[in-house]
Amino acid sequence: MNATPEGKTKQRFLALDLLRFLAVLLMVQGHVFREVLTQDVRGETWFRWHEYIHGFTAPIFLFASGLAFGLTTFRGWDKHLSWGETLRKRFERYFLLLVIAYWVQLPQLSLGSVLASSDARMARILKVDALHNIGITLLVAELLVITLRKPRRYTWVLGALAVLAVAIAPALAQLNLENVPRALAGFIQRSGPDSHFRSYFPLAPFSAFLLSGIVTAYFLFDERTRSFKLKAGPWLLGLGVLTYFAGEWLTQAIDLETVYGPHNYWVVGPFFFFVRIGVVWAVLGALATLTQLLPRLLENPVGRTVQVLGQETLVIYVSHLFLLYGSPLNKALARQYKYSLSVAESTLCFLAVLGATGLLAWVWHQAKTRQPRAFDLARWSMTALLVFLFFWRS
Repeated sequence: MNATPEGKTKQRFLALDLLRFLAVLLMVQGHVFREVLTQDVRGETWFRWHEYIHGFTAPIFLFASGLAFGLTTFRGWDKHLSWGETLRKRFERYFLLLVIAYWVQLPQLSLGSVLASSDARMARILKVDALHNIGITLLVAELLVITLRKPRRYTWVLGALAVLAVAIAPALAQLNLENVPRALAGFIQRSGPDSHFRSYFPLAPFSAFLLSGIVTAYFLFDERTRSFKLKAGPWLLGLGVLTYFAGEWLTQAIDLETVYGPHNYWVVGPFFFFVRIGVVWAVLGALATLTQLLPRLLENPVGRTVQVLGQETLVIYVSHLFLLYGSPLNKALARQYKYSLSVAESTLCFLAVLGATGLLAWVWHQAKTRQPRAFDLARWSMTALLVFLFFWRS
């Protein structure tokens, strides 16, 4: 980092911060509207476009997580090859991520309540969501760094895994998983209305967005400047646009149901993956170009806040789940206002949730950066307390 002029370092990483901020902004807004907006307006044209646009939110969020992982990994590659502080923190992060992923789905902070759960409730507890996908995929990606040891070889393997995840997703979606434990079934396919498990983000195809982010980081990373390559934005924007139209053209030109049989195009369709990853690349390319043209774009209080929130998207993501869907410690906001608010009221609700979670993310960031040791102590102490209460209240 020291070899890179400060302005260039900020400029190149701003695009990633903006991408992550955009993803979490769309995610919070989409979740709030889907839970509280009155049913009366859901048939209107604008809401159909709303749902289409928000179909790109999860790909952006997953891709950005992979891109951030890739940039930090390639920048400090040698530190990931043997056990040390870097690997310890990485494995600690993924362990906590998976703990949080399941914790937010607990009905109560009690082991007894879990053991006494009905089949339907247990399916909700073991539901596979975005955090589960991120935790497992990045854990595997970190283990492959240790195994493969060479950045180029590593990137080729991850690229192949991404292609495999996209290619086999329609076939996996048709498997009968009735005899597969629900804790594993959700990682294999997305659940249907009659499934004994629940899953929104199976590894295939959604891990491919994370892996694509890591692969993209390899091609964008400049070893000399320790940051994004200069002028990468326009190239990435062009690649994204071409990939998007290629996906749309392939969708019209080739009927994949003759290969895979009937499948949900919008979830596991390989050509729709091209459409979505094309949009993600184009958005990142546009943001990278914007920050290149306007290097001082975020050098103001609002801009710095956006950058901080972009760096703490996980905090916003988890805390908005607690507020909206409830947790063992609080009631669900969605239950209180389920399908009952107008567009204006839903917008105010979204701004309130974003404001509360954004404030928490800001405080979290300040504590983490200014008092890292105290922050780690407090974080682990709170984790230990929650684990104790979970077993003690059983």
